[in-house]
Amino acid sequence: MRNYKKMISIGRPIDLGYFSNRYVVALSAITFVIYLLYGLFFVTQDISSIETYQIPLKATIISFLAWAIGREFHPDDPLTAMVAQLITSLSFIFLFPNFIPSGMALFLILLCSRTTLLSSSKELTILDHLAVIGLAVFVGLSTQNWIYPMIATAAYSVNAYLRSDIRSVMGTVGMSFFTLFVWNRYGSIMYIHDISMLLKILAVVMLLLAILAVFFPKQIVTSRNDDNTEALKAERVIATQLVIIFATVLLANFASQEGLQTTVALFPVLSAFPLVRWFNQ
Repeated sequence: MRNYKKMISIGRPIDLGYFSNRYVVALSAITFVIYLLYGLFFVTQDISSIETYQIPLKATIISFLAWAIGREFHPDDPLTAMVAQLITSLSFIFLFPNFIPSGMALFLILLCSRTTLLSSSKELTILDHLAVIGLAVFVGLSTQNWIYPMIATAAYSVNAYLRSDIRSVMGTVGMSFFTLFVWNRYGSIMYIHDISMLLKILAVVMLLLAILAVFFPKQIVTSRNDDNTEALKAERVIATQLVIIFATVLLANFASQEGLQTTVALFPVLSAFPLVRWFNQ
C-alpha cells in the first residue's frame, strides 16, 4: 500500500472503521438491489436482460460518486456526503430507467476536487496528473464538449495559484490549450433543456445557498489528509467547493442531455451542504 501511494496518491480508501464509510457501502448495496428488483418487476419498458442489471449498477455507481464528491466538498462533516448519496439514490425512483447518467464526468469532477483539496496526500504524483489530464482529454473528445477540460483547467488553475508548482502550472497551460482546441473544433453551444420553471428556480436557489454557505460563516477546517501528514487548508476547501459549483453551472448550461443528467448527483451535494453546515453551527 505504501508503494502504491508513492505511485498514485489521488485514490482514497474506504475505511470500514468509520460509520459513514459503512453507510456508503450498505446504501450502495441497497440501491443496487432495489433498482434491480424495480427493473425486473415494475418497469414496463422493453429493456434487454443486460440492461436489467446494467442500469441498477449505473445508478449505484452514480449514488456512490455523489457520496465521494460530497466527502471532498465538506471534509469536516461526513453527513453532507451521506445525505447527498441518499438524495441521489431516492431520485432514481422518478428517473429510472431512462435518466441514469454516465459516471465518467462525475469521476472527472471527483479527481479534480482531489487535485485542489489534496485530501489524500500533500503531494500529487506524476500518475495523479496523468489520470486527471487523461480523463479530461478522453471525456472532452468523446463528448465533443469543451466544458470537461475546462473543469480540469479550473482545478489546475486553483492548484497553481495556491502552490505554484511547475506541474500544476504546466497542467493549467496544457488544459487551457486543449479547452480552446475543443472549443474551436466543435464549437460552444448553450443547450436549451426542456425543464420546468420550478426546477430551474429550485436549481438557482440551491446554487445560491451553497455559495452563501461556502463563505458564511467562516469555515474553520479541522480535517487532515489521509496520510495524516498535515491538516487540510481552509483556502483549499473553499477552492474545491467553488470548483464543484463551477462544474455544476457548466453542466447545467453547456452540456448535452447526458451531461445535464450528471447534475442529478451534484445538486444533492449542493443542497445538503448548507443544511448540514448551518444546522451544526
